[in-house]
Parts: sequence; structure tokens; C-alpha cells
Amino acid sequence: MNTRIPREIRVFLSSTFRDMDAERDYLVTRVFPEIRRLCYERMVTFSEIDLRWGITEQAAKNGRTVQICLEEIERCRQLGIPPFFIGFLGERYGWVPQPNDLSEYWQNSPDQQYADIIRQALTAGISVTELEIRFAFLEPPREFSLTSAEHGLPRVQMYLRDPALTVKLQQQAQDKNGWFDRLADGTPDTVSAQKQQSLKQRLRRDFSGVIAIDHYASVEAFGESVSHYLREAIDTLYPAESVPDSWQQKTREHNLYAMVRRRGYIPLEDFRQQLIRQLNRTAGYIEPAPILITATSGMGKSAFMADLETDLLSRNKPYEWPDEDVFKNESIEDILNKDQNFRVFSHYTGADGDQSLENFRHRLFHFLAFAGDNDELSPDDALAWEQLDQRLARFISQQTVTLVLLLDAVNQLMPAENSLRRLYQRTWPRRVLLVVSGTPEASALISQLNQEPEASRWQLSELPALTEDQRRALCSARLSGVSKTLSDPLTQRLITADACRNPLFLHLILEELCLHARHEALPSLLDDLLTSQTPGALFLRVLQAADHDYALPQLATRTACCIACSRRGLTHSELAGALAEYPEIRVADQELLPLLARLAPYCINSEGRLRLLHSSFEEAMQHSPVTERCREALISQFIDDNQNDYALAERSWQWLALDEPDAVVRELSVARNVISLYRTDAGLLHRVWQASGVYQVNPLSGKLLQPFSWEPLPADLPDEDTVTALNIFTWLRQAGATTAASDWAEAIRPLVDSPETSDSSKAAFYNTLSVLQTDLGHGPQAGLAIDKAIDHGLGLMNPEFMAGALANKASVLEKSGNSGQALELFEKARLMAQIPPGNPVIEAIIIMRIAQLKASLNIASSKETEQQINLSISMIRQLPPYDKQQKHLCELYQELASVFMEREDFSAAADTYLLAIAAGSHLYEPDEGPMPELLEICQWCLQRL
Repeated sequence: MNTRIPREIRVFLSSTFRDMDAERDYLVTRVFPEIRRLCYERMVTFSEIDLRWGITEQAAKNGRTVQICLEEIERCRQLGIPPFFIGFLGERYGWVPQPNDLSEYWQNSPDQQYADIIRQALTAGISVTELEIRFAFLEPPREFSLTSAEHGLPRVQMYLRDPALTVKLQQQAQDKNGWFDRLADGTPDTVSAQKQQSLKQRLRRDFSGVIAIDHYASVEAFGESVSHYLREAIDTLYPAESVPDSWQQKTREHNLYAMVRRRGYIPLEDFRQQLIRQLNRTAGYIEPAPILITATSGMGKSAFMADLETDLLSRNKPYEWPDEDVFKNESIEDILNKDQNFRVFSHYTGADGDQSLENFRHRLFHFLAFAGDNDELSPDDALAWEQLDQRLARFISQQTVTLVLLLDAVNQLMPAENSLRRLYQRTWPRRVLLVVSGTPEASALISQLNQEPEASRWQLSELPALTEDQRRALCSARLSGVSKTLSDPLTQRLITADACRNPLFLHLILEELCLHARHEALPSLLDDLLTSQTPGALFLRVLQAADHDYALPQLATRTACCIACSRRGLTHSELAGALAEYPEIRVADQELLPLLARLAPYCINSEGRLRLLHSSFEEAMQHSPVTERCREALISQFIDDNQNDYALAERSWQWLALDEPDAVVRELSVARNVISLYRTDAGLLHRVWQASGVYQVNPLSGKLLQPFSWEPLPADLPDEDTVTALNIFTWLRQAGATTAASDWAEAIRPLVDSPETSDSSKAAFYNTLSVLQTDLGHGPQAGLAIDKAIDHGLGLMNPEFMAGALANKASVLEKSGNSGQALELFEKARLMAQIPPGNPVIEAIIIMRIAQLKASLNIASSKETEQQINLSISMIRQLPPYDKQQKHLCELYQELASVFMEREDFSAAADTYLLAIAAGSHLYEPDEGPMPELLEICQWCLQRL
């Protein structure tokens, strides 16, 4: 994949107004939907810029329109790749601006960027359409080339209509005017007609290579040629075999996020060097403690992390050890500070739209992949962390570098506290250093966790605020970038304002000053801006002011709200549809594009997909009165765009936000949609399960209970879908969603039983199915399933799988009354679990089951049972503290407590139940899962003391 090519295409459409409506409508209704679909498959954003659509010709006759045209042509050209301009000409020359047409514009914008170009056009007496063509490629910037040097593709295409087609279209139209240039008295405008012919002749003479069709005879021929041109460009730039996978795409988004944060950043060099010394000191520790950098929102944590990443990568220089006979008087710390051989992995929470801890884990897992690695993370949380640990161990054993993991905005992980607790429980191997950033709320939680026994003791560092000199440097850097200055008194007023101690707020104030103010108005404008006090308040102020600049009601506020409400941001085209006041009538580019340019300082443009720059802007929009309306508009927009996985995820996101899980249930009652959503956003699917009651154990909650009903999947789905379907089944079973898991098993069984499905997949399915049937008390079905699992697993040479399968078979035998056979099979399963590399979880569970079974057969004393269960507990406690470990501990402590209960040792039982409750509290709320019963029985034991 060529990472230098932005995965965005913006094409400017240039033509006159009403006479070219047929071509424009054909593109919008027939060509562009297919191009957009193809771009979605190639992970490319496509936008057409059509400033003639959705407004009257009369409304467009103003200087602001001319400026917008030139700005958008330049924006399309700056992407640096073909295609960027498509022009189509009929017989009309179009509007030729006169000086009085632009008088109001000159008063309001005397020094705007394109003033000289517009004045030259006025002097030459050319139409706006010809001005667009001249600016695009007849008289372009010196460095512009009509053909892409790298790919040989034309960057411009022109289409000249056959005059006979113009006559035909005029005859078919109700309105016979507007097809040819006419004077005010209705007579032919020969001057304009001559200018049109001169323009066409210049194109034919000097730029024949850009003319795709000269004299096209039908609108269909025009449309098919445009379609062919765009498809050829897409196939060349973004071939199907080079589509980035989700890992590559997410990496691009995180890199872009970091790049935006580094713009105009004033480095905190002393603090950065202090942190690097801290990293060097801890690199050699067996279990280096993570570092948490804290500051309030907007103080520059993300920018510091992005700067730190760049600095660490630039230091990749190992220490040059002297010869053995050369003495250097250097301390170990001096050597470590010079041995700065780093490899860096960075993760900016939410940069790719996914705020889960699992996303951090998944990206790190792929970052650590070696050539030939093609395994995916298990849907089982504990196994997934184990897989990551294995890759970390391999990396450390084969690399001599220090691996620094940068995790930005840990407070934005969802769910925040649970995710931070899970992260805190982890230990990292030597030479793997975790640096996270977060708000004071995250720091408070870590400080609390640091006080607990056996805590890992994270290191806490507070990000220093910018000094006045640093704030002055920030002002100077931003203003010099746009060739502007502030007087010394205004600069001093700015950098000493309390609100400007927040770097984000200071950046935004500077953006507003650069955008709006004439020099004499700066003092009053600055005073007005400083009343906002916070970045979020300033953002709302900008939106409220901008709402008055556009004809559509609350257009700026609704635009920002739609972006804030979206799952991963919105494209220009998606916004145009979602903001429409009436169905099927998208917002005209004439209105939308200037607004998007106005909001650019507050957004990140991720290859055509706009997202708000900072979480404080999203928080400011949370309580907007237009939020519900915007969410409903997004649902409507993405129902119309129902052909892709992204649309399904966006609709699901919005329905959940509106607390309408029944709507999601309807869509996800189609099994293939479940697979689609799992692949697009597994975390979102988990939220759907929660909202719809799939995991629910309390029937009084009022939620839907196990509401999904799936038709069987066809047996000929791709292998990728088969793996995904099996992962979903494992997930549902392990989460205790027994009804949904049973229904899903029946839906995917034809797929599993297909001859094309591998034995390993079949063995995994039937092994999980046997556990599910056992949980449901369906002994005969469990027996049939486990026999099939063992049959398919025999040839896999996988002792771990066979240990689990034999243990499941033993459980089935025990429940059917064959305790002796079950005990014998459990003993075989334990031996299988001990075959290297072994699986301590499976072995610990088998030991517990053997102890329970021997106790029930009266062939082991209570003391022996206690010892064996304690052995299982000790094995589980040695594992990393993942959620699965806590689940096993909760279950094992319950079993141990039951042994004490049989002895009527209520004191030991109460203590053990408290341990079970402590383990369960990591997973469940007090009214969820086993917690109510555990609390009740513990209280009962305490009352017996």
C-alpha cells in the first residue's frame, strides 16, 4: 500500500447552470452512487463538489460564490492526485460578473486570497465558468501538471456537448429558456456565443488531451465516460488487491491524529527529557511500573504524547560501548540515558472512533506481528491477553530495543473506570514501558489503586502548564504562519489571560483572530472572545454566531452536532444528506462548503471524514437541543445508504444513543448483519447485546430478554465469515447468554457442517456446544456434541484442546450418573493438560472437578477436597489478573466456601465468600450475576457466628 496517497478523492464539477441539469442529474443519481460504493470497498472517501446544485442561478451571482469556487478548486487540487476537475460545456457561456455585481463583496472582503484573480477576470470580461477552467488548468500554479507523473493519469477531464443534443434537450424541456445565451431583449448574445466558441477552440487546440468526448451525443454517453474515467483512476490508485486492512487503516488514522496535534506545538523540552530519564531508569526493571501523565482537558496531553513519540523515534541510537581496555568514568544512569534505542507504539484513544481497551490491545497485537503471522486475537478476553503477552515475550527475546507504549487519553476509554482498572492490573515485561495520559479523574483512581495491597504502583507525573514565554512563542508561531502579527499590548493581554493558560483555548482564540478581524477591530473582538473562558464555551459561541450566516436554520449547530453524534465522523456527502430540511434534497454545496471551511479549525479531516478536534467540543454538544433531531437525521441518511457495513454500524450507534434497542434488534435478527457488525465494531455489538437484554439476569429490568431469532446461514459463506460466526458463538456462550447462544448455534450449524469448514473449526464449535448444552441441562445433546468435537479434534495434535474436550465429556458422563467413568476421564484430561506448553486454567478447573467428584463419591476427605481446591486457586492466582481470572477465582472460592459450609465452619465460609465477592466485584454490579446470592449467603454465615 502506498501510504503517500491520501485515500480521498474530491472532484470539482464545472459547468453552466440550467442548461447542464440533465448531465448533473445523471451523475448524481446514476454514476456517483456506484462510484461511492466502489470507493467504500476500497476504503476511499469520494466527494463531488457541485456549486451549481441546489441553488438558483440568480442566487449564485455574487462575489462570495466566485471565491468559494476558487477555494474549492484549490482544495481539490491540493490532494495532489488525479482526478480533481471535471468540466462539461454546452452552448451557454454563462454569467459574466460586472463590477457592480461584486461591490458588496469588495466591501466585506477587500484583501481575500483570490482578490487579484477575480479582478483580472473582471477586466478580461470572462464568465465564472471560464474562470474556473482557467484557474484549474489553463493558467494553473507553476508546479501543476495535467498528468500524474507517477501514475500517468489525466487530472482533468472536459466534455463538450454536441449542439444537436442541446437543441433536443431544449425541445424536451418545459422551460425553453436558458439553453443559449440571450440578451435582455431575448435576442441572441453573439458576444457570449463567440467567447464560448473561443474557449472550446482553445481547449481543442492547446489541451486536446483533456477532452474526453468532443460532441457527445447523449447524456448517457457522457455519464458512462465519467464513470469509466473515475473507475480507471480508482483501480490505478487504489487497486482491489492493495486495500488496507483494518489494522493499516487505523494506523493511518492514529498517525493523522498525532500529526494534527503536533502542528504549532511548543515542546516542553525539560519535562520531556525528565520523562525520558524516567523511562531509562525503569527500562531494566523486571516489571517496570507504567507512568501516568495528568492534566486537565485542553492542556496539551495529546500534543505532548505526539511530540514524545517523534522525539523517541528520532533518538534511535544505541550506546557505543568502549573497547575493553578503555576506561570511561560513567554511571549506569549516564549509560542508560545515552542508550536510547527505542521502538514506539502509539494509541490515541478515539482517534479511529473506537474507544475500547480491546482496540488498544488489538492494534498492539498487530504492531508486534512478524512476517508470516496470520493469527487473530481470540474472542475470549483472557486468551486474547495471553496471545498479546506471547507476542511481547517474543519481541523482547528477539529485539534489543526498548519498546515504549504510548496510550493517550486513558480517561476516554469506554467504560472508563473499568478499563483503567483492567489496565492497572496488568504487568509488563522488562524493556516494555507503558506511558499513559489522562485527566485528574484518572489520576485520582490510580492514586487510590496504588494504596491497595500488592499494587503495581504506577508513577504519576503532572504535565506542566505553558509559561508566559511559551505562550508568547505559540502566538508568534501561529500568526507568522499566516503572515499576521499582534501588537505587543494585545499579545500581552492574550498570554496573561487566565483562560489562555489552556493551550487549546489559546489556539482557538488565535484561529478566530486570524479568520475574522481587521486590525482596528482586534481589541474588541479579543475581549469578546475571552468571555467564553473554556474551549467548549468558545466552540458554542462560534456556532451560534455562524448560524446567522446561513439561510438554513441552525445549520452550523446542526452540522457540529451531527459530527459529534456520529460513530466515526462524517463525509461532506453524508453531511449534505443528513442536514437536509426535506427528504431527497441535500444541502447545497454553496451553503455547506463555506460552513465546513469555517469549522475546519475545530475538526480533524481524516481523509475526507470529519470529526471534532477535541473531546471538549463533543462534551459541549452533548446537551444541545438539536441532538435528538440530528441522530434521527443520521439514521435516515444511513438507511438510504444501506449497502455497506459502515452504514449498519452507524445506524446501530444512533439507535442505541436514542435508547431504541428494538430497532437494532430488528436489523440484527438477520444473522449476516450480526457478522457484519462484529467485524466492523465488536464493541458496539457488545453494547447492543447489553441494551437488548441478551446478558440480562434480572427479569425486572424491563429490557428485552433474548430477543433475536435468526434464520440458518447458508453453507457457502466465505471462510472469514465462518471464523467470525464461531467467535460470536463462543462469545455468547462465555457471557452466559444461553438462549441467544443456542439460537445462534442453530443458525450457524449448516455453515459449520459444510465440507469446506475445517476440522479445527468444527471441533471448536461442537466443544463449545457441548458446554452450552450441559449448562442448559440437555445431557443427551451435550453427549452427542462432545463426541463430535472429539472426533474432529483427534487429528489436530492439540493437547490443550483435547484436555478441555475430555473434561467436557467427563462432565457429561457425571451428569448422566456415570461418576466412575467421569472420574477416570477427568484423570486422563488432567494428564493431557500437563503436556507442554500446558494450560494452567484448564488444569486448575480439572483439579477442582476431580476434588468435587471424589468428595461426592466419598473417596476423599473434606480436608483433601479443601487442599485440591486451594491448589486450583493458587494456580489461577499466578495468572495475569484478567477478567477471566477473576471469574475463575469467584467460582473457586464459592466451591471452597461450600466445603466449609458442609463442615459448619461458618467463620471460614464467610471469609471465603468475601473473597468470592471481591473477585466477582471486578465483573459484576451488586445486582448482577452471582453477586446477590453471594451477598445473601455471606450475610447468613456471619449471622451464625
